[in-house]
Amino acid sequence: MPKTYQKRQRNEYTTAPRGTHAIIIQELCKKFQTSKRETLISDNLNMTINNKEITVLLGHNGAGKTTMMNMIMGLVPKDSGKITVCSERDVASYRHLIGFCPQHSVFMSYMTCHQHLEFFAQLRGARRSDAREWAKLKLKKLGLGDKENEFGRNLSGGMKRRLSLGIAIAGNTKIVILDEPSSGLDINSRRELWDILLTLRKEKAILVTTHYMEEAEVLGDTICILSNGRLQTTGTPLELKRKSGIGYRLKLEVKDFTFRENEIMEIIHNFVPTARVLNVVKPTVYICLPYAYKKCFSEMLHKLETKTNQLGISTISMTDTSLEDVFLRCAGEQDQVDTPDGSRNDAPLLTTPYKRMSSQPVQPSLLQLWMAVFYKKWTFISNEWLYSLIMLCIPFVCVCVAIVVMHAMSIVENEEALPLKLSQMGSGVIYIHNPTGHHAQVEQQLRQQIELSGITVKTMHLRGSNDVKNESLDLQRDNLADFLEQVIGIIDMYGGGRGTADTPTLEIFFSGNRYHSSVELINLVDSAMLKLDNPESDIETTYVPIRRFVSDISPSRLEYYAVIVSVGMFFFMFYFISLPFREYANGFRQLQTMSRFTYWLAHFAFDMLLLIFVCSALFLLQHLVMPVELYSTAELSVIVMSIFFYCCSYLPILYALGNSFKSISTISTYLLLMLIVSAIAPLITSSNAAAMKLHETKIAFLCFLPDFNLNHQLRIINENFIARRRSTQIKQLTSEETFFAYATAVCVLVMAFFTIVLEHKYLRRRIHDGIWNWTFQKKKNNSTGTVPTTPISVIDDCAKEEQRVKELIKDPSHEFPLVVSNLRKRYKEKVAVDGLSFAAARGECFGLLGVNGAGKTSTFQMIAANLPLDGGNIRIDGFEIRKDEVAYRHCFGYCPQYDALNKFMTAEQCLHYMAMLRGLTSATEGPTSVKENVKYWLEKMHLTKYQQVQVRHYSGGTKRKLLAAMAMIGGPTLVLLDEPTTGVDPISRRFLWQCIKDFQAQDRTVVLTSHSMDECEELCNRLAIMAHGKFNCLNNICALKRLSGFTIKLKMKEDTELDENVNTITGTLKAQFAGLELRESHAGTLTYFVSTQDSIVLWSDVFKIAEEYLADRLSDLVADYSLNECTLEDIFLKFEKQAKSQSTSRQSSVEQSPGISNV
Repeated sequence: MPKTYQKRQRNEYTTAPRGTHAIIIQELCKKFQTSKRETLISDNLNMTINNKEITVLLGHNGAGKTTMMNMIMGLVPKDSGKITVCSERDVASYRHLIGFCPQHSVFMSYMTCHQHLEFFAQLRGARRSDAREWAKLKLKKLGLGDKENEFGRNLSGGMKRRLSLGIAIAGNTKIVILDEPSSGLDINSRRELWDILLTLRKEKAILVTTHYMEEAEVLGDTICILSNGRLQTTGTPLELKRKSGIGYRLKLEVKDFTFRENEIMEIIHNFVPTARVLNVVKPTVYICLPYAYKKCFSEMLHKLETKTNQLGISTISMTDTSLEDVFLRCAGEQDQVDTPDGSRNDAPLLTTPYKRMSSQPVQPSLLQLWMAVFYKKWTFISNEWLYSLIMLCIPFVCVCVAIVVMHAMSIVENEEALPLKLSQMGSGVIYIHNPTGHHAQVEQQLRQQIELSGITVKTMHLRGSNDVKNESLDLQRDNLADFLEQVIGIIDMYGGGRGTADTPTLEIFFSGNRYHSSVELINLVDSAMLKLDNPESDIETTYVPIRRFVSDISPSRLEYYAVIVSVGMFFFMFYFISLPFREYANGFRQLQTMSRFTYWLAHFAFDMLLLIFVCSALFLLQHLVMPVELYSTAELSVIVMSIFFYCCSYLPILYALGNSFKSISTISTYLLLMLIVSAIAPLITSSNAAAMKLHETKIAFLCFLPDFNLNHQLRIINENFIARRRSTQIKQLTSEETFFAYATAVCVLVMAFFTIVLEHKYLRRRIHDGIWNWTFQKKKNNSTGTVPTTPISVIDDCAKEEQRVKELIKDPSHEFPLVVSNLRKRYKEKVAVDGLSFAAARGECFGLLGVNGAGKTSTFQMIAANLPLDGGNIRIDGFEIRKDEVAYRHCFGYCPQYDALNKFMTAEQCLHYMAMLRGLTSATEGPTSVKENVKYWLEKMHLTKYQQVQVRHYSGGTKRKLLAAMAMIGGPTLVLLDEPTTGVDPISRRFLWQCIKDFQAQDRTVVLTSHSMDECEELCNRLAIMAHGKFNCLNNICALKRLSGFTIKLKMKEDTELDENVNTITGTLKAQFAGLELRESHAGTLTYFVSTQDSIVLWSDVFKIAEEYLADRLSDLVADYSLNECTLEDIFLKFEKQAKSQSTSRQSSVEQSPGISNV
C-alpha cells in the first residue's frame, strides 16, 4: 500500500455525530489578478458545514461558490485564512476524505459502472477485494444494479449523474461536494437523484451548489447564501423564510369579465392592511400577505371563499414564500445587476420600439433578407480579420510561388563571360608530334606558349604504331587513369618541307575530361602562328554562354504551376465553409427565420462576389509579375476563368458537406480524398490531355470533381502553350476530348441540385423513409408488441382543446396566433409526437412540461420549421407551414435551450442581424428602425456594456439574455422559448422572467418549455404535461393544483426531537386531515402531504386548524410551521406516474394478446 495511504489510515476519520462540524472555514480570502484589474473572489469568508447534513450553497454567477469548493479540495491555493476538514488542515491529510461530483458527468467511456467504482475505491486506499464488494453494494443503492457491466457512454443522462455521484462517494468518503448535480436533468431523474442524496445524508456531510431553488428547499438542512465573496445569511429554509419577512402568497384564479379587484383588495385590507399585489399572470393574481397577520388569514380566506362568484374568483390557494424570494432579497442587496423588476435599472427604457409591436410583423422582402446575410458575412470578415486575411492571401501567395518556381526552373540564369587561357587548365601534359622536323619555328613557338602557361610539353614518339591515334591508344593501355587525368591534348604537325614557305598542317586531339580544352588548344595554335609574324601580338578568346530560350521549356516544368495553384485554391476554398459550418454546428442557423433556399442563395451570391474580387486581383497580379516569355494575357484570362468556375463548382459541395457533418475533421477528410483521387487518376491513365479520350469511360465520374477539372484544364493550357512556343504541329483537341475542361459548369448545376435535395426537409424525409422501409421491411413485418398510438388517457380539458382547434380551423377569422392540429412525428420505430392539438391565444404563455423523451423538443422543432411534419398541420397568423413556409418562418422568434450564437459577433451585431431578418428598415428613427430597436433591447436586457464585446467572452447568463432578445426583437407574433434560463443564476433568471412578461404584455404569444417548475408557474397562463408524445393534461396551473392537495412543513423545538413527539404530532394532524402522510422526518423538520382526494381545498379551514393545533395546542413541540399548496412538480410526477402505469398495463395486454401484431 502506498505510504500516503498508510499515513491516512492512522489518522482515519471516524463517523461523527450530527451537528458537529465537518468543514470549518475561517477568514478565507482569495483574489484573482488579471491584466486589467484585481478581482476579489472570497472576502474574509467564514462558514461551517456540518456532519450528516446537506448544506446548500447559493449565489449568483461569480459569487465565489466554485472557487471556494476548489480551495477546500486543494485545487486552488488560498491567499489567506484557514480551512479545517475533519480536524485536519493539511490538504494531503484530508483530501482522500472528500469526493467531488462536477457539474458535467465525468466518466471513462471504456470502463463499466462497476469498474469505475472499484477503480476509485482502490485509488482512495481500499483493498481490491473490499473495493469489489463495496462497488456492487453501492451500485444497487444508486439504482445502477442492472447496469453493473454497462459502459458509461451507454447510460442515460440521469444514470450518468448517478455514476458521477458514485465516483464521488467511492472509497468511503466522509464529505461529498456536488456542483449543480441535477443540471440538465428532467424532473424524474432529478427526483431520483434527490432521493439518493437524502439517503446519503444519514452518513456523510454533503455540500451542494445549485441554481434550482426547489432543489435547495428539498435537500437543504442548512442554506448558505454567498454574494461578492461573503456569506450573506445562513439557516434552515424555514428560518430564512421567516427572516426575510416577505410572507405568504395568496393566489386567486379570476374570471376576466366579473373580476372585481377593488372589492377584493378592500376585503383583504380589512384583515391584512399591508397586503399588496405582487404579480398578475392571467388568469392568476398574486397577493403578498405578511407573516405578522397569519392569525387573521383563516377569517380573511373564509370571507373570500363565501363571495367567490360575486368577486369573479374561480379558485383560491395559498403558498409560503419561496426560497428564491429569500435569495433574491439577500443577494440582490449586494448585486444591483439583473434585478427581477425595473426599479434598479438605471438605463432609461425606450417606449418607441413597442409601438412597432402593435401591428402585424412585416414580411421582409427577398432583397432585405439578402442584405441581412451580406451584413453577417461582412461582419464575419471584419471581426475575424486575421483569419480572413490569411485565407484570402493563400491564392496570391501560391500564384507568386508558382511563377517564381516555374520561372526559376525553366529559365537558366546567364553565366559570366569566361576568358579562355591555357593556364586555367592547371597541371597537365600536351604532346607534340612533328615527325619530319619541318617548321621548327612553329613548334618552338608552341612549346614556349605552353611552358609559359605552366603545362608540361612532351614530344610524342611513335613506338610500334604508324600514326598518332594508335599511339594514343597505346598510352591509354599503359596507364589509363594517368592518361585521363594528365593528358590535355595532342598536336600532330605534318605537311610542307624544311625551309619552305608552305604552312604546316596541324591536327589537334583534345581530352573530353578537360572543360573547354578543344577551344583553348585551337586558341593556342592560332596565337603561335600569329606571333611568328608579329611577336607583340596575341589572341584573347572569351566564352559567353548562349541564353536558353522559352522554346526549351518542357511540359513537366509547367506542371509545377498547375500543381501549386490547384493546391492553393483547394485550401483557399476552406474559407467558404467556415461560416456555414459554424452556424450548423452551433445551431445559429435555426434562429434565422428564412427559407433554406434563401439562406443558401444569399450565401452563394456573396461568395460569388468575393470570388470575382479575388479572381480579378489574381489576374491583375499575374499580369503584372508574369514574365513576358511565359503566359500571355489571353492565356492568363483562360486560367483565371478556370479558377473562377472551379471555385463556383466547389461552393455547393462545401455547402452540402457543411450541412451534413458537425466535425471539421470529417469534412476535411472527404475533401482531401476528393483531391487525392482527382490528382492520382489522371497520372495513372494518361500522360497528356489528348490521350485522356482513351480512358474517358473509366474516369467519367471524375468530371464531377472540381479538382480534376481544374487540373485537366491547366494541363490543356500548358500543352497548347508549349506547342505554340515550339512551333510544332500537334493534333488539335476536339470538343469530345476537352469535355472535362467544360464539366465545371455542369458541376455547378449538379451540385446545386444535390444541395436542394439535401435541404428540402420533406423530400429528404421521403427519401430516408423509402430507404428505411425498403431495408427493414421484413423486420418491421415480423415485429410485434409495439404499443399502439391510441391515446393512453385523455382528460376532459384535452378533449375540449382538440374540439376548439377543430372549430378554429373552420373559422379563419379567429385571433389565435398559433394553432397546432393533429401534429405527428415518428422516428423509425418510435412515436415522438402523437396527434397533438392545441391553440395559443394572444397575450398567452403556453407551457409544455415532460420528461426527456416525452416529445417536447420534437414539438418545438416542428413549430420552428426545423423538422418535417409526419402528420397534421401548424398555423401561425394564418400561414400554414405546409403551404406557405416562407411567410410562416417570419412570424415567430426562437430561443433554443443551447447557446446558438455566432461567437465572432457582438451583442449589437447579433441584434442588428435579427432585426434585418424581421423586416425592420435602416431608417434612423421610428418604430421600424433597426437602430432604435437594437438600442432598446440592449438597454432592456442590460447588454449595453457588452454591445461591442464578442459573444465568445460572455457568461452563460449574458448569452441567455442575448438569445431571448434576439427572439423578441422586431415584435414577432409568437416566441418559442426552449428552457430559456438553463444554467442561469436566480437573479438573472428573475430578470429574464420580467422581460418575457413585458413582451407578453404587448399582446404577444409565448410558448415555453422548461425543467424549472417555478419558471412555469411564474410565466405560464396554461400548462400541458406531455408523456409518450401526447398531452396527459392541459389547463391553467390553479385548476391543476386545486384537486391535488397541500403540504405542511413544521420545525420542532430543540430537545423535543423524539420519536414519541413525532408520533404525537402525526396523530394529531391525522385526526384533522384524513389524507395526511408523513413524507420526511430529519433533523427536527417534519414534512407532511395532505391529499384532498379530488376535493377542493378550503384554505380557511386549513389555516384555522393549523393555528388551533400547531400554534396553540402543540406549541410546546412545534417552533414554526409552513403551509403550501401542492407544487407543480408533485402534479407533474402524479401524471407521469399515471402515464407510466397505463403504458405498462397496455404494453402487457398487447404482449398477451396472440392475435395482435404490428403490421
